[in-house]
Amino acid sequence: MNAGLSTLPLAAVIALGALVAVQVALLGISLAVLVRTPRERLAFERKWPWVLIVVLGNVIGPIVFLAAGRRAAAVDDAQRAEPRGDSVASAVESLYGGDRG
Repeated sequence: MNAGLSTLPLAAVIALGALVAVQVALLGISLAVLVRTPRERLAFERKWPWVLIVVLGNVIGPIVFLAAGRRAAAVDDAQRAEPRGDSVASAVESLYGGDRG
């Protein structure tokens, strides 16, 4: 009953290796994103529950964190430019210059 990887077919070993690579990549990406995300934008507003979910959740934990663990960043409406009526004309002028003739 003591079987190793050598008893598995080659396709199964390749699939297992790919799954391990995906798991390690998701773990690294999600932990890096978690470290860089401010606490105020997290769903639980604490980082330690997300560390447990990501580390102990295998493949599902990082996917849950990346999909639902963060809130969207607030948008500052004061910095948004208001559209002008001549925006197309000013874009054409800035791209092609004033002399089109």
